[in-house]
Amino acid sequence: MKLFIFFFCSVNLFPSLFTVQASTLEVTEAKEMAGGLYSISRRLSIYEGDPHYNENKGISGIYGSTLVYPKAPLIHPYHPQNGERINDGVANVPLQVHFPTSIRNALPDSIRRELELNHVTNDCLKILAVGQNFPWERGTVVCFRPQYATEPSGTELSYNKVRQLRLGLFNSEENRVFFTGHQPNELINIGLSAHPTSNADQRTILSGNQPEIQGLAPDRGTSFWSYVGYRDDQDLNKYKAIVTLHWLLSDGQETALSEIIRRLPAKPTEADLKNLVTTLGTNPTLLNEGEHIQKLLPVWNALERVEKEARKKKPQLVAQKAKAAADQKAAVQRAADQKAAVQRATEQKAAIQRATEQKAAIQRAAVQRATEQKAAIQRAAVQRATEQKAAEQKAAIQRATEQKAADQKAAIQRAAVQRAAAQKAKAVAAQKAKAVAAQKARAVAAQKAKAVAAQKAKAVAAQKAKAVAAQKARAVAAQKAKAVAAQKAKAVAAQKAKAVAAQKAKAVAAQKKKVEAARQKRAQQIAGKRGK
Repeated sequence: MKLFIFFFCSVNLFPSLFTVQASTLEVTEAKEMAGGLYSISRRLSIYEGDPHYNENKGISGIYGSTLVYPKAPLIHPYHPQNGERINDGVANVPLQVHFPTSIRNALPDSIRRELELNHVTNDCLKILAVGQNFPWERGTVVCFRPQYATEPSGTELSYNKVRQLRLGLFNSEENRVFFTGHQPNELINIGLSAHPTSNADQRTILSGNQPEIQGLAPDRGTSFWSYVGYRDDQDLNKYKAIVTLHWLLSDGQETALSEIIRRLPAKPTEADLKNLVTTLGTNPTLLNEGEHIQKLLPVWNALERVEKEARKKKPQLVAQKAKAAADQKAAVQRAADQKAAVQRATEQKAAIQRATEQKAAIQRAAVQRATEQKAAIQRAAVQRATEQKAAEQKAAIQRATEQKAADQKAAIQRAAVQRAAAQKAKAVAAQKAKAVAAQKARAVAAQKAKAVAAQKAKAVAAQKAKAVAAQKARAVAAQKAKAVAAQKAKAVAAQKAKAVAAQKAKAVAAQKKKVEAARQKRAQQIAGKRGK
């Protein structure tokens, strides 16, 4: 109840920093996406940041028209729609706020120290708040995605940028929220990117070793602050920071907040905005679960202090503004007077310049006329001399031409006589050459006939010698054949005689053997008889 009374009083002191101007509020109407596969809830964007916040207005081009996310740090899985539970895994972001940098002293101590350590000036600081739901299955690991804010110019296609970032999660309920592998309220350094896919569509997506978040409680809602620091090499290498209050809404809180925003008119007034804040502060779902309102109160108090200081300084500011206006008017008048004096001096100087130029022009014209007259006389004299010289040159050329023609004619006649004599001498020489050639031909023919006769005689002699040699060869061959035949006959006779002798010897041996056998038989018979 104490929290409710405190917030209600704060709402009654509604800071005029939140005033409805053309650029202050933006309502993005709800719509169906991907043929009704999922929907985007109505979103209220409160833009009260300084001029350098303007680049973070509107919808991010990253992931194209698929997600329709604002240009603020968000959380979702590495693949945005993985592990979907409702709404095809697309988070609803019904509320985002740009706070003026004048409330920086209301930020958590750890974040203020980091801002001072890096000398972050107000024109390099953005303070945001964003409310989103958790449409993924419980237990789905989600990542911190600051690139929606660090790359506000990220286009739907072919955008490519890598940044070295310093990140931290702070001031969560009981310090339960932290990056995987790190401690609560710890700052880490990491490189993250936005780049086109390797597919043909070149759609811009997020990448890098995205830091995972632990300790979220999507069933009751979770609030925490995030810090993003980086050097912007696209803006003179300035050190910039984006600080965001995150409302991770439970399903009930998302429904309640979306319903509150749904009831706003398309063009809210300041009264509508005050009523919105009152409704937020008294909604039991937002009050009793999580620390959404509790985290918002220091910011709201800071807005009130800034507003009170602005009201105190208002008379002085009005006087200063009036004095500044008067000084500006006087300065403008002095500038006008100085301009008029300069104009008059310029006109006088121009008149003198024109008179001087006119006199100089008259003098130049007279000199020009005299120069032209003298030049004309000189040209006439030169013309006459040129014409006389040309006539003399023409007569000389004529005489030379005639002389050359006479010389050429004589030369032609001499050449004709010489050609006739040459032709005659040539004919005589040709006749002599013809006679000599005929004589040579006859001699050559006689030599050829003689050579042919000698060749024929040689051939006949060779043929006769060849015939004699053949005859001799045949006689020799016949003799050789006869000798071979005699030798063969002799060998056959010897062989036959040898065979006869062998046969005779064999018969004699057989006869001897037979006689010996008969002798032995008789001896045996005689020996037998003697034994008896």
